[in-house]
Amino acid sequence: MARDPVSASSLESAIHAAITTVVEREGLHIKREAVKNAPRMTGMLRRSARVDTHSHGRGATASISFNTPYAHYQHEGISRFSGRALQYGRRSDGRGAITDGRIGAKFLERAVQDASMHARLRRELEAAVARAIRQAS
Repeated sequence: MARDPVSASSLESAIHAAITTVVEREGLHIKREAVKNAPRMTGMLRRSARVDTHSHGRGATASISFNTPYAHYQHEGISRFSGRALQYGRRSDGRGAITDGRIGAKFLERAVQDASMHARLRRELEAAVARAIRQAS
């Protein structure tokens, strides 16, 4: 028995849904990495992290943000009050431990720019689109 032909619009919808799912999942993954990199004194900065996924046209975007009055200053590594560079070290993880250099400024930017993150996103998108095409066919 022959299958019904797949309409272009249903295939496009399946691919768009697959892309949106991957973008949302990978946005959450990047957020987790950024939270690991963020300084933690009280934990408020880390708890303020959020991901918003927006589906539009043929694609999707994930917006990752940290939502405290001082998040920008922490990310840029400058003091909110004096404008001087912040010193990350013994107390930057909130427990008095010496950090490995991962925690500190540019915590979100470093998570987004991580080359392994780009390769992972590409693999996940390719696999999701291939699955969507197979399932729609």
